[in-house]
Amino acid sequence: MLGGVLTPRVVGGVFVLLLVAALLVSPEEGRTGDARLSSRSAAPQGARALAETLQRVGWRVERRDAAYAGQLAEPPQPRVVHAVLDPRTPLRASEVGVLLDAVRRGAGLLVVVTNHTPLADSLGYSASVNAGTLAPEREDTVRCPAGPWGAGGAITWADGMVHTLYLLSRRPEPGAVRFARAETQFLRGGRRGAFDAARGFPLGRGRVVAIADPDLLRNDVLRVCRWGAGVAAVRMAEWLAVAGGERRIVFDEYHQSGAGEPHPLRVVRRALASTPGGRATLQLALAALVLLAAAGARALPPAPRARTARRSPLEHVDALARAYAHVGATRVVARRLARGIRRRHGRGVWRAGDPHGDAAFLRTVASRRPAVADDVERLLAATEHADADPAALATAAARVDRALTPRTPPT
Repeated sequence: MLGGVLTPRVVGGVFVLLLVAALLVSPEEGRTGDARLSSRSAAPQGARALAETLQRVGWRVERRDAAYAGQLAEPPQPRVVHAVLDPRTPLRASEVGVLLDAVRRGAGLLVVVTNHTPLADSLGYSASVNAGTLAPEREDTVRCPAGPWGAGGAITWADGMVHTLYLLSRRPEPGAVRFARAETQFLRGGRRGAFDAARGFPLGRGRVVAIADPDLLRNDVLRVCRWGAGVAAVRMAEWLAVAGGERRIVFDEYHQSGAGEPHPLRVVRRALASTPGGRATLQLALAALVLLAAAGARALPPAPRARTARRSPLEHVDALARAYAHVGATRVVARRLARGIRRRHGRGVWRAGDPHGDAAFLRTVASRRPAVADDVERLLAATEHADADPAALATAAARVDRALTPRTPPT
C-alpha cells in the first residue's frame, strides 16, 4: 500500500524539504570556533592576544601543562602571577588549596570566576546572572582612532558595546581595587548602577584579580581599542606583579585542554549539538528513521501463502508404474530391472556406474547360473525390443533376483 507512495523521487523530495526547513529554523550562533580562553588559541574567543600583549610590554610569558596538586604535579611558584582563565576542567579542591597557599606566600592570581567551582567558593565571589555594559575609563580610549573598529568579528553586540557580567561578593574586601566597571539600568525609575566587572584585592602577602566575565580577556574584545579592555588587562597584570619580583605570568593550560587533546567523541557531540549544520544533520537522521519506520510498517497483515502438499515417494512409484503400463514402456522397465539387479547383487567392478555394464553383468550371471539363462536372455531382449507380455518379463526378473539372493539356512 505504501510502496506506491514512497517512491525514490518522493523520498528525495521530502529529504530536500526537511533540509531546507532545518537550515531555516536552526538559530544562528554569534560565536563559532574554539571557545576555550587559552593563551595558545588565536581564535576569536581565545586569549593569545593577552599573552602577546604582556610579552610586548616586558613580561615573561610561560605556560604550564601540569596539575597544581596530585601525582606528577608541579607546585605553583610563590613569586609569579598565575592566570586561571575560565578553564574547561575546574580545579579540584586540593589544587585550589595549593594555589591559594602560593598566593598567600606572595604570588599573584588572575582568575575568571566560574560559578559553583571550588576556586570561586574559596574566593567568596560569584558572577551575576544579568549583564551590564562595560564602561571604559576615558583616559584609556582617548587615543583610539575613530572608525568602526571591531566590525565583523566573531564576538559582537548589537549596540556595539561590550556586555559583561559583574562580580557578586559574599564578604567585604578592604583595600579592593576596581579595574573594570559594568553599568546597568534598573527598570524602576530608570536609575543606573555601577558594579565591578574586575576587582583586585590582597590575599596574605599576594594579590588576586577576579574577573566576572571571560569575554573581557578574549582576542576579539582586546583588539578593539575603543572598548578599553586591553588597557584594563595590562593594568591588572601590573597590579599583580610582586614588588621587587620578576614580571612573569604563568598561564594554566593543563585545565584548558581537559588534561589532553579534545576527544573525537566530544568534538563530534559538540558539533552535532552546538552548530546549525549539526542540528540539521540530527533532524535529517530523525526524519530518515521516521520514513524507514513508515515504509516498514504494514497497514494490513500479509496474506498467507498457499501451500501445496507434496506427494509421497510411494505415490510417485505408483504413478510411474501406471504411466509405463499405459504407454507400454517395456524397454524402460527392462533397463530399470537390469540396473536394479546389478545394483543389488553386483560386487567389485560390477558396482561401477557404467550403464553399458548391465548387459555384461547379466550375461555373466547366465553363464554361472544356467537355470536362469532363459530369463536373462528375455530380460536382455526386452531392453532392446518391446516385450508383449510385461507380466512374464517381471516374473523373469524376479527369478533372476531370487537366484542371486543368498539363502539363509534354517535355524
